[in-house]
Amino acid sequence: MTVRQFIWGWQSLELLVIFGLWQWLSSSPILLSLFAAFVTMLALRALLIGVICIVVTVQFSHQSLSPWRWVRYWVQEFVAFVSLYSVMQALPRRWVQPNDPVTNHHVILAHGFLCNDGFWWRFVPRLRQAGLSVSSVEMPGAFASIEEFQQRLSAEIERVSSINPDAVITLVGFSMGGLAARCLPRKQQQRCELITLYTPHYGTLMAYVPRWVGATNGRQMCPGNPWLSGLKRHPIAFRRMLGVWTRHDTIVIPPIRSRAPFDNWAQSGQGHLSASLDGSLHQRLLDWITEEHSQPDGHGTVIKVSKSNDSNSALKQSMMS
Repeated sequence: MTVRQFIWGWQSLELLVIFGLWQWLSSSPILLSLFAAFVTMLALRALLIGVICIVVTVQFSHQSLSPWRWVRYWVQEFVAFVSLYSVMQALPRRWVQPNDPVTNHHVILAHGFLCNDGFWWRFVPRLRQAGLSVSSVEMPGAFASIEEFQQRLSAEIERVSSINPDAVITLVGFSMGGLAARCLPRKQQQRCELITLYTPHYGTLMAYVPRWVGATNGRQMCPGNPWLSGLKRHPIAFRRMLGVWTRHDTIVIPPIRSRAPFDNWAQSGQGHLSASLDGSLHQRLLDWITEEHSQPDGHGTVIKVSKSNDSNSALKQSMMS
Protein backbone atom coordinates (compact mmCIF):
# COMPACT_ATOMS: atom_id res chain seq x y z
CA MET A 1 0.00 0.00 0.00
CA THR A 2 1.44 3.36 -1.04
CA VAL A 3 1.15 6.52 1.03
CA ARG A 4 -1.40 7.91 -1.43
CA GLN A 5 -3.56 4.83 -1.04
CA PHE A 6 -3.23 5.07 2.73
CA ILE A 7 -4.22 8.76 2.70
CA TRP A 8 -7.29 8.19 0.55
CA GLY A 9 -8.34 5.09 2.49
CA TRP A 10 -7.85 6.59 5.95
CA GLN A 11 -9.60 9.90 5.21
CA SER A 12 -12.45 8.31 3.24
CA LEU A 13 -13.15 5.94 6.13
CA GLU A 14 -12.92 8.79 8.64
CA LEU A 15 -15.31 10.94 6.59
CA LEU A 16 -17.77 8.07 6.21
CA VAL A 17 -17.81 7.32 9.95
CA ILE A 18 -18.23 10.96 11.02
CA PHE A 19 -20.85 11.58 8.33
CA GLY A 20 -22.78 8.54 9.54
CA LEU A 21 -22.65 9.78 13.14
CA TRP A 22 -24.01 13.19 12.14
CA GLN A 23 -26.84 11.54 10.18
CA TRP A 24 -27.65 9.27 13.09
CA LEU A 25 -27.50 11.95 15.79
CA SER A 26 -29.19 14.84 14.00
CA SER A 27 -31.07 13.45 10.98
CA SER A 28 -29.84 16.52 9.10
CA PRO A 29 -29.98 16.91 5.31
CA ILE A 30 -27.19 15.03 3.57
CA LEU A 31 -25.31 18.15 2.44
CA LEU A 32 -25.46 19.67 5.92
CA SER A 33 -24.20 16.44 7.51
CA LEU A 34 -21.41 16.27 4.94
CA PHE A 35 -20.37 19.84 5.72
CA ALA A 36 -20.51 19.12 9.45
CA ALA A 37 -18.33 16.03 8.92
CA PHE A 38 -15.67 18.07 7.12
CA VAL A 39 -15.69 20.69 9.86
CA THR A 40 -15.44 17.97 12.52
CA MET A 41 -12.42 16.45 10.75
CA LEU A 42 -10.68 19.83 10.67
CA ALA A 43 -11.51 20.44 14.34
CA LEU A 44 -10.10 17.05 15.35
CA ARG A 45 -6.86 17.78 13.50
CA ALA A 46 -6.56 21.23 15.06
CA LEU A 47 -7.17 19.74 18.52
CA LEU A 48 -4.67 16.90 18.11
CA ILE A 49 -1.94 19.16 16.74
CA GLY A 50 -2.63 21.72 19.47
CA VAL A 51 -2.20 19.07 22.19
CA ILE A 52 1.08 17.89 20.64
CA CYS A 53 2.35 21.48 20.41
CA ILE A 54 1.52 22.06 24.08
CA VAL A 55 3.27 18.85 25.17
CA VAL A 56 6.37 19.62 23.10
CA THR A 57 6.59 23.20 24.34
CA VAL A 58 6.02 22.38 28.02
CA GLN A 59 7.72 19.02 28.38
CA PHE A 60 10.41 18.63 25.73
CA SER A 61 11.61 22.00 24.49
CA HIS A 62 14.19 24.04 26.39
CA GLN A 63 13.11 27.25 24.68
CA SER A 64 9.82 28.92 25.55
CA LEU A 65 7.64 30.74 23.03
CA SER A 66 5.59 33.89 23.48
CA PRO A 67 1.81 33.36 23.30
CA TRP A 68 1.66 34.90 19.82
CA ARG A 69 4.55 32.82 18.51
CA TRP A 70 3.06 29.66 20.00
CA VAL A 71 -0.24 30.32 18.22
CA ARG A 72 1.65 30.85 14.96
CA TYR A 73 3.57 27.60 15.58
CA TRP A 74 0.32 25.71 16.10
CA VAL A 75 -1.51 27.27 13.13
CA GLN A 76 1.42 26.68 10.75
CA GLU A 77 1.61 23.02 11.70
CA PHE A 78 -2.17 22.63 11.34
CA VAL A 79 -2.20 24.31 7.91
CA ALA A 80 0.73 22.14 6.78
CA PHE A 81 -1.01 18.94 7.93
CA VAL A 82 -4.24 19.80 6.11
CA SER A 83 -2.41 20.93 2.96
CA LEU A 84 -0.24 17.81 2.82
CA TYR A 85 -2.88 15.19 3.52
CA SER A 86 -5.78 16.82 1.70
CA VAL A 87 -4.02 18.13 -1.42
CA MET A 88 -0.25 17.96 -1.91
CA GLN A 89 0.34 14.31 -1.07
CA ALA A 90 -3.06 13.07 -2.22
CA LEU A 91 -2.46 14.04 -5.87
CA PRO A 92 -1.27 11.46 -8.43
CA ARG A 93 2.52 11.14 -8.49
CA ARG A 94 2.79 12.19 -12.14
CA TRP A 95 1.43 15.61 -11.13
CA VAL A 96 3.99 16.29 -8.43
CA GLN A 97 7.08 14.20 -9.21
CA PRO A 98 10.06 16.31 -10.32
CA ASN A 99 12.17 14.58 -12.96
CA ASP A 100 14.26 17.26 -14.65
CA PRO A 101 17.04 16.79 -17.23
CA VAL A 102 20.26 16.54 -15.23
CA THR A 103 22.37 19.72 -15.08
CA ASN A 104 25.77 20.38 -13.47
CA HIS A 105 24.13 20.68 -10.05
CA HIS A 106 21.36 18.23 -9.32
CA VAL A 107 19.20 17.94 -6.19
CA ILE A 108 17.63 14.62 -5.16
CA LEU A 109 14.77 14.83 -2.64
CA ALA A 110 13.82 12.05 -0.21
CA HIS A 111 10.60 12.43 1.79
CA GLY A 112 9.76 11.32 5.32
CA PHE A 113 7.49 8.78 7.01
CA LEU A 114 3.93 8.70 5.62
CA CYS A 115 4.94 11.30 3.04
CA ASN A 116 5.63 11.22 -0.70
CA ASP A 117 6.84 13.44 -3.55
CA GLY A 118 3.98 15.86 -2.88
CA PHE A 119 5.82 17.02 0.24
CA TRP A 120 8.25 18.97 -1.96
CA TRP A 121 5.63 20.76 -4.05
CA ARG A 122 6.52 24.21 -2.69
CA PHE A 123 10.29 23.65 -2.57
CA VAL A 124 10.87 22.36 -6.11
CA PRO A 125 10.01 25.61 -7.98
CA ARG A 126 12.49 27.55 -5.82
CA LEU A 127 15.27 25.09 -6.70
CA ARG A 128 14.44 25.28 -10.40
CA GLN A 129 14.44 29.06 -10.38
CA ALA A 130 18.03 28.90 -9.11
CA GLY A 131 19.02 26.81 -12.14
CA LEU A 132 19.20 23.48 -10.32
CA SER A 133 17.77 20.28 -11.75
CA VAL A 134 15.61 18.22 -9.40
CA SER A 135 14.39 14.66 -9.01
CA SER A 136 12.89 12.69 -6.14
CA VAL A 137 12.41 9.18 -4.81
CA GLU A 138 9.40 7.58 -3.15
CA MET A 139 9.01 4.72 -0.72
CA PRO A 140 7.81 1.50 -2.37
CA GLY A 141 5.22 1.13 0.38
CA ALA A 142 3.97 3.26 3.26
CA PHE A 143 5.48 0.96 5.89
CA ALA A 144 8.42 -0.54 3.98
CA SER A 145 11.88 -0.71 5.50
CA ILE A 146 14.29 2.21 5.35
CA GLU A 147 16.74 -0.04 3.48
CA GLU A 148 14.23 -0.35 0.64
CA PHE A 149 14.01 3.43 0.51
CA GLN A 150 17.81 3.66 0.52
CA GLN A 151 17.98 1.29 -2.46
CA ARG A 152 15.76 3.60 -4.48
CA LEU A 153 17.91 6.55 -3.47
CA SER A 154 21.03 4.65 -4.53
CA ALA A 155 19.49 3.85 -7.90
CA GLU A 156 18.63 7.51 -8.45
CA ILE A 157 22.18 8.61 -7.63
CA GLU A 158 23.50 6.10 -10.17
CA ARG A 159 21.04 7.31 -12.79
CA VAL A 160 22.05 10.94 -12.32
CA SER A 161 25.76 10.08 -12.32
CA SER A 162 25.44 8.03 -15.50
CA ILE A 163 23.86 10.98 -17.30
CA ASN A 164 26.31 13.59 -16.00
CA PRO A 165 29.35 12.13 -14.21
CA ASP A 166 30.57 15.63 -13.29
CA ALA A 167 27.32 16.79 -11.72
CA VAL A 168 27.35 18.02 -8.14
CA ILE A 169 24.65 15.99 -6.37
CA THR A 170 22.94 17.37 -3.28
CA LEU A 171 20.64 15.07 -1.31
CA VAL A 172 17.90 16.63 0.80
CA GLY A 173 16.36 14.10 3.17
CA PHE A 174 13.32 15.12 5.19
CA SER A 175 12.80 13.20 8.44
CA MET A 176 13.11 9.48 7.62
CA GLY A 177 14.58 10.42 4.22
CA GLY A 178 17.68 11.67 6.02
CA LEU A 179 18.13 8.24 7.61
CA ALA A 180 17.84 6.59 4.20
CA ALA A 181 20.57 8.90 2.92
CA ARG A 182 22.87 8.06 5.82
CA CYS A 183 22.49 4.35 4.92
CA LEU A 184 24.11 4.89 1.52
CA PRO A 185 27.34 3.04 0.77
CA ARG A 186 30.49 5.04 1.47
CA LYS A 187 31.41 5.37 -2.21
CA GLN A 188 28.05 6.93 -3.03
CA GLN A 189 28.25 9.25 -0.03
CA GLN A 190 31.58 10.56 -1.26
CA ARG A 191 29.92 11.72 -4.48
CA CYS A 192 27.15 13.67 -2.75
CA GLU A 193 26.38 16.56 -0.43
CA LEU A 194 23.73 16.00 2.24
CA ILE A 195 21.10 18.04 4.05
CA THR A 196 19.03 16.25 6.67
CA LEU A 197 15.88 18.16 7.55
CA TYR A 198 14.16 17.38 10.87
CA THR A 199 15.57 13.83 10.77
CA PRO A 200 15.26 11.54 13.84
CA HIS A 201 18.97 10.70 13.96
CA TYR A 202 18.53 9.14 17.40
CA GLY A 203 14.94 7.95 16.99
CA THR A 204 11.63 9.40 18.15
CA LEU A 205 9.02 8.40 20.70
CA MET A 206 6.37 8.97 18.03
CA ALA A 207 7.70 5.93 16.16
CA TYR A 208 6.13 3.63 18.73
CA VAL A 209 2.69 4.44 17.22
CA PRO A 210 3.38 2.96 13.73
CA ARG A 211 5.42 0.20 15.38
CA TRP A 212 2.29 -1.00 17.17
CA VAL A 213 0.59 -1.57 13.80
CA GLY A 214 3.56 -3.47 12.39
CA ALA A 215 5.28 -0.76 10.36
CA THR A 216 8.86 -1.83 9.66
CA ASN A 217 10.12 1.72 9.20
CA GLY A 218 8.35 2.78 12.39
CA ARG A 219 10.11 0.05 14.37
CA GLN A 220 13.47 1.10 12.93
CA MET A 221 13.00 4.66 14.21
CA CYS A 222 12.16 3.72 17.81
CA PRO A 223 14.80 4.95 20.31
CA GLY A 224 17.26 2.22 21.19
CA ASN A 225 16.35 0.07 18.19
CA PRO A 226 19.27 -2.10 16.96
CA TRP A 227 18.85 -0.60 13.49
CA LEU A 228 19.60 2.90 14.83
CA SER A 229 22.54 1.54 16.79
CA GLY A 230 23.93 0.08 13.58
CA LEU A 231 23.46 3.41 11.82
CA LYS A 232 25.69 5.08 14.40
CA ARG A 233 28.52 2.77 13.32
CA HIS A 234 27.88 3.34 9.62
CA PRO A 235 30.45 5.71 8.07
CA ILE A 236 29.48 9.29 7.24
CA ALA A 237 31.53 10.36 4.25
CA PHE A 238 29.50 12.96 2.36
CA ARG A 239 31.40 15.76 0.63
CA ARG A 240 29.51 18.32 2.69
CA MET A 241 26.85 17.89 5.37
CA LEU A 242 24.24 19.94 7.16
CA GLY A 243 21.62 18.88 9.68
CA VAL A 244 18.66 21.24 10.24
CA TRP A 245 16.52 20.60 13.31
CA THR A 246 13.82 22.43 15.22
CA ARG A 247 13.56 22.78 18.99
CA HIS A 248 9.77 22.45 18.67
CA ASP A 249 9.53 19.37 16.46
CA THR A 250 6.06 17.79 16.66
CA ILE A 251 7.13 14.36 15.36
CA VAL A 252 10.74 13.88 16.48
CA ILE A 253 10.18 13.79 20.24
CA PRO A 254 12.17 14.81 22.17
CA PRO A 255 13.26 17.30 19.46
CA ILE A 256 16.94 17.11 20.50
CA ARG A 257 16.99 13.64 18.93
CA SER A 258 16.95 15.29 15.50
CA ARG A 259 20.22 17.09 16.13
CA ALA A 260 22.63 15.68 13.55
CA PRO A 261 26.01 14.13 14.45
CA PHE A 262 27.62 16.68 12.11
CA ASP A 263 27.33 20.42 11.41
CA ASN A 264 23.79 21.51 12.30
CA TRP A 265 21.54 24.54 12.38
CA ALA A 266 18.72 24.93 14.90
CA GLN A 267 15.30 26.47 14.36
CA SER A 268 12.71 27.48 16.94
CA GLY A 269 8.94 27.76 16.77
CA GLN A 270 8.55 25.46 13.76
CA GLY A 271 6.77 22.14 13.77
CA HIS A 272 7.75 19.06 11.78
CA LEU A 273 5.35 19.24 8.83
CA SER A 274 5.58 23.01 8.46
CA ALA A 275 8.89 22.43 6.67
CA SER A 276 6.82 21.65 3.56
CA LEU A 277 5.42 25.21 3.39
CA ASP A 278 8.10 27.31 5.09
CA GLY A 279 9.34 29.64 2.36
CA SER A 280 12.02 31.24 4.52
CA LEU A 281 13.41 27.81 5.41
CA HIS A 282 13.39 26.83 1.74
CA GLN A 283 15.36 29.94 0.82
CA ARG A 284 17.93 29.27 3.54
CA LEU A 285 18.38 25.71 2.32
CA LEU A 286 18.77 26.97 -1.23
CA ASP A 287 21.38 29.49 -0.09
CA TRP A 288 23.37 26.71 1.56
CA ILE A 289 23.12 24.50 -1.51
CA THR A 290 24.32 27.18 -3.92
CA GLU A 291 26.68 29.21 -1.73
CA GLU A 292 29.38 26.60 -1.16
CA HIS A 293 30.51 23.68 -3.27
CA SER A 294 32.89 20.96 -2.17
CA GLN A 295 35.47 20.14 -4.85
CA PRO A 296 38.47 17.80 -5.03
CA ASP A 297 41.76 19.72 -5.02
CA GLY A 298 43.45 17.27 -7.37
CA HIS A 299 45.20 15.39 -4.55
CA GLY A 300 42.23 13.41 -3.25
CA THR A 301 41.34 16.04 -0.63
CA VAL A 302 37.95 17.74 -0.54
CA ILE A 303 38.04 21.53 -0.14
CA LYS A 304 35.26 24.07 0.34
CA VAL A 305 34.86 26.85 -2.20
CA SER A 306 32.62 29.71 -1.11
CA LYS A 307 31.66 33.03 -2.63
CA SER A 308 31.83 34.87 0.65
CA ASN A 309 32.74 33.65 4.12
CA ASP A 310 30.93 36.63 5.61
CA SER A 311 27.69 35.78 3.82
CA ASN A 312 27.93 32.15 4.97
CA SER A 313 28.41 33.25 8.59
CA ALA A 314 25.43 35.56 8.30
CA LEU A 315 23.33 32.76 6.79
CA LYS A 316 24.22 30.33 9.57
CA GLN A 317 23.42 32.98 12.19
CA SER A 318 20.01 33.59 10.60
CA MET A 319 19.22 29.86 10.70
CA MET A 320 20.05 29.67 14.39
CA SER A 321 17.94 32.67 15.33
